[in-house]
Amino acid sequence: MKALVGYDQRGQTAVKEGNHEVKRGFYAKLGALAVLACGVAPTALLAQDSAAAQATQIAVPGAIVRPASDGDALIDVATDGKSAIQIDVIALDGSDPVLKLLSARNRETVLAENDDGGGSLNARLTFDPATMPAALGADGHILLRVEDYRLEGVGKYAIITSTLDKLTPEKTLGYGSTETVAFLEGNRPRLYAFEAKGGDLVEIRLNAVGAAQQSDDDDSGSSVDPVLKVYNSPFPAIDPIQSNDDSPEGGLDSLLRFVVPATGTYFIAAENFNSDGGQATLSLKKAQPLPPPPAPTRLTTAQLGRGLCGEIGEDAPALDWFNGDQHYALYSVTGRREDVLTLRSSGDVAVQYGYMTPAGFAQVADGTDEDGESSDTRQLRWNKDGELHILVSGSTGSHFGLGTGTADQLQRCQ
Repeated sequence: MKALVGYDQRGQTAVKEGNHEVKRGFYAKLGALAVLACGVAPTALLAQDSAAAQATQIAVPGAIVRPASDGDALIDVATDGKSAIQIDVIALDGSDPVLKLLSARNRETVLAENDDGGGSLNARLTFDPATMPAALGADGHILLRVEDYRLEGVGKYAIITSTLDKLTPEKTLGYGSTETVAFLEGNRPRLYAFEAKGGDLVEIRLNAVGAAQQSDDDDSGSSVDPVLKVYNSPFPAIDPIQSNDDSPEGGLDSLLRFVVPATGTYFIAAENFNSDGGQATLSLKKAQPLPPPPAPTRLTTAQLGRGLCGEIGEDAPALDWFNGDQHYALYSVTGRREDVLTLRSSGDVAVQYGYMTPAGFAQVADGTDEDGESSDTRQLRWNKDGELHILVSGSTGSHFGLGTGTADQLQRCQ
């Protein structure tokens, strides 16, 4: 069991890195005194403490076995500077290696890390110079650090480096495209490319074709269980930047909505979770931003005192672009700076208070009551004179109650 101490993996690693640096700094100081006593220039010491002097060298493709050590191990990998590669660390003595990719400018900055990606307790990292140039040195080398999860020194392990094959997309899709995807037996993914600009709002759907999509507990219906993955690299071992199996809208079809992080080429992998053949429809579209939020419905403290019953209607505005079934009702109450109002709510909804802006809702508190015990009671506090907005969000058809009275007064809204 990995939780040997009361910290998560990141916390344990930070402790070890700190101890490692203290130890190295201590012996570096002793070494500096010895060097100066012998009349050797301090720059010679810096060269001995460099990454190149401490790292185990390996090329791509290649494999070596490294003996166990008391501390972390640095691995210097020579690449061609163009190809995507995979690095596997395979434990040979029951240890649990963690593999970290370091910045070429500062070897203490971790750009990516992996613990068990190679199966069992073995570590695996994939590196694409096109998507992570900060790790690539001017000489085409990358630097990695191997640690043991359990902070007991690094065990004996094998390092294997290999080049990844680049996949060629079957087709380049544009916004508004719809494609029929035929899955053969064996789960082979189908790869498509699309060009996008940073900031684009993208929606990708992969829906089973044929009989009604089967449910989790029903074997009838389509044999296709769609899975969507989006990559910013055509190398299949690189981790996807977005993925979805079962749509947030329900069912086994897949749906992705996301903001494109940067202008470039992206790759859609359409997969079937099942091993049987079948067909699915892949669609790609660019969505427009949500319209400006409507004006809030104004309430008075007298209205809230009597209790307000409401419902999230089908025509209610969407909460945000990413949650298709989440809508909201917006209210406002006028007050003066430092005024406080205790508001209670009922129903399967979320209630926040703050200010609605063109960019979305700006919440000014966490929504819990002053004792932090109930999310159904909130302390509304004005930080300036004027209107304070109350946002009630939930799925369409949700009933709710708002008021400053007792909880019993709001039960009639259920």
